Amino acid sequence: MTGEQHIVVPAAVRVGGQDDDLEQRLDDELTAFNTAAAGGATTEPLTVRVTGEDGELLGGLTAWTWGSLCSVDMLWVREDQRHAGWGSRLMRAAEEEAVRRGCTDMIVSTYSFQAPGFYPRLGFRERGRIGGVPGGHEDVYFHKRIEPASADTSGPASAGASGPASTDAYVPAPGGHEDVYFHKRIGPASADTSGPASADTSGPASDDASGPASSGASHTAEV
Repeated sequence: MTGEQHIVVPAAVRVGGQDDDLEQRLDDELTAFNTAAAGGATTEPLTVRVTGEDGELLGGLTAWTWGSLCSVDMLWVREDQRHAGWGSRLMRAAEEEAVRRGCTDMIVSTYSFQAPGFYPRLGFRERGRIGGVPGGHEDVYFHKRIEPASADTSGPASAGASGPASTDAYVPAPGGHEDVYFHKRIGPASADTSGPASADTSGPASDDASGPASSGASHTAEV
């Protein structure tokens, strides 16, 4: 048997709801794969919170850094504090910390009904939109090159956008790699798990399904 041959073992496909064990196993496996592919770069969590004098949460941000890349997962500001500048301050604090950790790129995504006009004011450039969101909305992806000079939390956000929207959905990742986004329209006819996957003529298929999971999961409320 050559190294290119694989033994297909009997198995069953089961579809369900929340599965914490499965999620943890996949996270462990993909993290190990990604770390090896990125030259040993590991993922580290990054959080920023705003707390009022009464101890109540006014807003917060969760993100992660991975070598040269910072990805914002969630950004939220309490409704009565929106449009008071907290969103910009949270993003700039996260950017400052990302730069301190050695990041050169920052990514974030938001739904078209949330805050797509907010990120260009912070210097982010739109890199692509994916439809299929309920209500006819879109998932909008942004990217920004960051450096020490741009990480300033002392004042309001810059009004200058970094350029027109780009249709290039590739974002730099550690090790010279890129984050690639895909989209597919699906319907009942395509939902067939009873047999082997159908051949896809839209491009060359990869023979490795163990690649990194998507990193764009940031969906922000109005800030």
